[in-house]
Amino acid sequence: MLFLVLLTLLSSPVEASKSGDFFSIQTGAFHHLRNAKKQFNLLKEKLEQEQLRFLRIERSGRLYIVRMGKFRNIREARSLLKKVKRVIKEGSIIKTRGAREIVELFSPEQSLLNERLTEINELISKGKLTKARGMIQEAFRQFGEIHSLYGLLGAVNLKESRYDEAFKNFSKAISLNDHVPEYFNGAGYALLFSNRPREALFDFERALKLRPRYSDALAGTAYAYLALGLKDDALNIYQKLKEIDRRAASEVFRAILRTP
Repeated sequence: MLFLVLLTLLSSPVEASKSGDFFSIQTGAFHHLRNAKKQFNLLKEKLEQEQLRFLRIERSGRLYIVRMGKFRNIREARSLLKKVKRVIKEGSIIKTRGAREIVELFSPEQSLLNERLTEINELISKGKLTKARGMIQEAFRQFGEIHSLYGLLGAVNLKESRYDEAFKNFSKAISLNDHVPEYFNGAGYALLFSNRPREALFDFERALKLRPRYSDALAGTAYAYLALGLKDDALNIYQKLKEIDRRAASEVFRAILRTP
């Protein structure tokens, strides 16, 4: 009987002993977040998607630690570790309760969304607006109300001179995430092209608060001043813009010369 008990213990996977503990694979610890992100992205690039479950960057004190997997027994962890070591030789198995702070967490859905956003951006830049609009609508059905999708839809409507729709799109994007200067900039141009320059100035100002050297928002500010007859204010913006983006500054200067 003792032999059978001993055999059972030896043949069973080692379990995480304390309640809440689990095994994980640690691939690196870094003083700088950018280095942790490099390794994080390398693992995303080299491993299959099903192997990337619970890939994360944890913060512990002054260190940023790259870990992956959440296993109740060490055998499962060892199986993945063999694959990880083909990419990161220093990978090892640790037992943890998890970090209090997770800086970045891999999500297959987020990865797919990022791919879609890149494709849509490329279509917009090539002027393939009908196809871009179709992909945006499909992405809404797949991912739900995402601020970046509203931002891209606003860009499409702006390019198609649907200014009221564009303003609504950018306003919705801002309501979901008010830390993206491009959304305020887009809203500003939608208002400017709708002959509402005074209101446009407010959105350009908010874009510039988030990114003070945002050349497109500075140019928009100058155009709004010109629409309001404030030529001297537009010239002041032109002087600032010359130091940041000479091409945008040249376009603003030509607009100033055309203004009576």
